[in-house]
Amino acid sequence: MKRKAPTAKKPSTKAIHAIPDEAIKALARCLLPAMRSYFESMEGWREFAEWQLRKDIEELYGRRLPDIIIRVAA
Repeated sequence: MKRKAPTAKKPSTKAIHAIPDEAIKALARCLLPAMRSYFESMEGWREFAEWQLRKDIEELYGRRLPDIIIRVAA
């Protein structure tokens, strides 16, 4: 008689400690104005463009790039 190898239990997809919706909404109310102003600034636009360029290059080559500095002209 063959024995079955023990199988590992699959982790539960349910969160053990869910964050209440009220806490998420309160955090969003605090952070959203600062995030909006940052991403509307020239620095925010430039950093987003650099991130987007890095992601496009990584997708093109199919691997993560080494941590090099990519600068986008303002």
